[in-house]
Amino acid sequence: MESRAPLFYHLVGTEPGTSLQDIERLKRLGYTFMYDFIDEISKDINPGISDFCLLRHEYLLRDEDVLVVASADNLYRQCARYRKRNLICAPNGVRLEDWTLEDNPPVPEEIQAIVDEGKPIVGYYGSFAAWMNYELIKALSRARPDVNIVMIGYDYEWGKGAFAQSRISELPNVHILPAQKYHRLKYFSRFFDAGIVPFREYELTKSVSPLKMFEYMAQGIPVVTSGMDECRKYESCLVADDEQDFVAKVGRALTLKNDPEHHARLRRDAEANTWASRAKAIETSMLSMVQATDGTLLTVVVPTYNMEALLPRCMESMVAPSQFGRLEVIVVNDGSTDGSLELARKYERKYPGTVRVIDKENGGHGSCINAGIREATGKYFKVVDADDWLDPVDLTEHMHYLAKVDTDMVVTNYLRSFDGGRSELVSYAERLEEKDYELADFYRQVMVDNSSLSYAHMHAITYRTSLLKDNDIRITEKSFYVDQEYIAFPQKFIRKVSYENLALYRYYIGRPGQSVAPDVARKRAPDNHKILRNIISLYESLPEGSERRPYLLNIAFHHAWFYLTYSDDDTAKRELMQWWQRTNWAISNELNRNFRIL
Repeated sequence: MESRAPLFYHLVGTEPGTSLQDIERLKRLGYTFMYDFIDEISKDINPGISDFCLLRHEYLLRDEDVLVVASADNLYRQCARYRKRNLICAPNGVRLEDWTLEDNPPVPEEIQAIVDEGKPIVGYYGSFAAWMNYELIKALSRARPDVNIVMIGYDYEWGKGAFAQSRISELPNVHILPAQKYHRLKYFSRFFDAGIVPFREYELTKSVSPLKMFEYMAQGIPVVTSGMDECRKYESCLVADDEQDFVAKVGRALTLKNDPEHHARLRRDAEANTWASRAKAIETSMLSMVQATDGTLLTVVVPTYNMEALLPRCMESMVAPSQFGRLEVIVVNDGSTDGSLELARKYERKYPGTVRVIDKENGGHGSCINAGIREATGKYFKVVDADDWLDPVDLTEHMHYLAKVDTDMVVTNYLRSFDGGRSELVSYAERLEEKDYELADFYRQVMVDNSSLSYAHMHAITYRTSLLKDNDIRITEKSFYVDQEYIAFPQKFIRKVSYENLALYRYYIGRPGQSVAPDVARKRAPDNHKILRNIISLYESLPEGSERRPYLLNIAFHHAWFYLTYSDDDTAKRELMQWWQRTNWAISNELNRNFRIL
């Protein structure tokens, strides 16, 4: 099977080998370029950089078919002079788990004597180089003889530069420790009462996003930096304007070491700046570059009734700029009495051409789906309830997949998301391969048993829009539980199915008043029965021997189980069980064993 995976080429500004001719050739071979703009690219700052790198840098900044990833706001602004698209800012980050200490962590012998002194420790780790402001260290040493200043690293200029000339190693309370392997650093830094980033303020550091700043945050160490622009962006960071202020800010940091509120600020900043979140942002931008832009690719219909509190989460998961022009979101306001309509209109104004609002009288979930089918312009169609949401990165991958696939129904996985953050994955990966299926093969693969995974649920389905329109698929209005019709009715017309192994949908469970709540299910049991009868009618309309009948019977079985669990209508339950006896003795016996109706 031919791979549909996109091809990317990662290029760093100082990489010496890839020429402009190489770049053009790789583009012709189908590669999309990501250019990592990490630091200033200039002979004034880096005298050793080649003319070749400078020429290539200018070329790449102007090429809008290349994704530029700038690591600082200053670099982003430089790029924005040349381009309007395919540019993101992704500063440095941190892996939180790298800074978690085990029980009884070791005390390195290099720092043992310093710890034993019992003085507060102000710490730094990294290179000792020309970009360091050693005057800040001297000022701190003079003003605070009561603290130990621990600096872990190596002389970047081998005894011939600013570090050696500063002579800070001769100061009585400055301790220079040798550079350590990354995994050992936390055993040293756990003794820091404050972590410092004492860089000079000049052209280079205007574009520096200090890695160690985020690592200090992850460890709960109060952070003090010199006056770098990137550091001013974070609530927990104490940024000094001059030497006197640096000393004062270190003093302030030492008082915050055990402050719960400041610890919470540090944790918030660390969790908001993980490498995982950076990777997601970059991945989203990368994948958006390789997807077709000919017309709307996907219509998402959002049925909305009194969802003012939850609608923003749903909408924000879908309206990333990378989807503009390819995604259509239709919010169908079903006669809401809260602020849902006004909120939806705000999204419509903010994202014209992407978000549309249909306002109508209350007609139930099915009427919203029907309105969405009627108005949809995308190649594919998906329903996302207003209290649910999509994963933004998985949506990008799904869009890329839809641009390549040509089937009537696409099945994906989804997550059941509960209050408190717990989630459960609903995955078809053990039954299906990531490929296209003829309908009979799909049914054979997915129905290896009659468990809940033996059919595709509403949250797992993306349909071809023309299949719904051309066959006049209409869902029952003014009724609950119509999602079962939505997964059943199109089966009569489907020819090909594909499976994409990703968890796209987030199905929220826990909202009061949900249709699956026991009290609601009992109250709405007549709706449940009506929908079940409609599915049975569809089953009976198909000819004997149709490959679609077992699949529809399977859907009806699961819906019957739900209905029988909550219905108090003994007459309707007996009639239903008699139908099962006539239709399928195995299912009839299983239902009767559990509900004892006949």
